[in-house]
Amino acid sequence: MERMYLFLGKRNKKGLKIISFLKAKKKVSPTRLTSPKVLDLPTQWESELEKLIHKDRMEWEPWVVGASSYEEFKQKVKKLGFSNIPLSPNPMMGFERMIMDNVGVRTDGLANQKSMIRKRKD
Repeated sequence: MERMYLFLGKRNKKGLKIISFLKAKKKVSPTRLTSPKVLDLPTQWESELEKLIHKDRMEWEPWVVGASSYEEFKQKVKKLGFSNIPLSPNPMMGFERMIMDNVGVRTDGLANQKSMIRKRKD
């Protein structure tokens, strides 16, 4: 199982704040999170996440990225165009208890990232 990093990314991609990292049951591609309800978290955490997302919705947007290590996470986030990535994987203040390594999070509701494939020139 790999870790799923839940973070807020600035809309201009000049920074990010790690909210939490959770254990995913399957691979997660980098995806914008439409609603915390998709993750099937405990209701108290879900309501706290909704408040946090709603409060800063004009500047920040929620993202989910799957990675096996923090170094891999930083590489994936750089490929998405983000800069000013934190040096350590410490979650935001008040969300330390949301680190769940013993409980898997449901990832079925996350949208699969579609990629464009070029046609071969024959």
